[in-house]
Amino acid sequence: MNSEHLPTAPMWRHRLPFGAGEVQICGRSERPTEEQQRLLALFLPLLPALTKEVLQRLEPPEGFCKSDLPEELELYEVRFESSGDVELFFEPSLEIEGYDACPMATCSAAGHLLSVCWTV
Repeated sequence: MNSEHLPTAPMWRHRLPFGAGEVQICGRSERPTEEQQRLLALFLPLLPALTKEVLQRLEPPEGFCKSDLPEELELYEVRFESSGDVELFFEPSLEIEGYDACPMATCSAAGHLLSVCWTV
């Protein structure tokens, strides 16, 4: 089956104040579940420290130098996945082979940073 015809899970979205701006919070369900609400309460106070840790662990994509990396990151989305993982998406992005790639982190439901990568 062609992936563009696969059904997608519903996703709820909310915007919350964060830092000097806002962050989008979303989850893979029709509305926030009790578990997602619990995770949100856990993650909100952790987000500034997680953002700093992501910046420290972020490696330049292939073909880029450490000096190409941003000096700071701005969190723009927190996504609660049905797997139980929590994904964090950041700006600024880098143009990689014609695509805008942004830093992304995957965290455990306990609030621990699992991985950091670039995603398009």
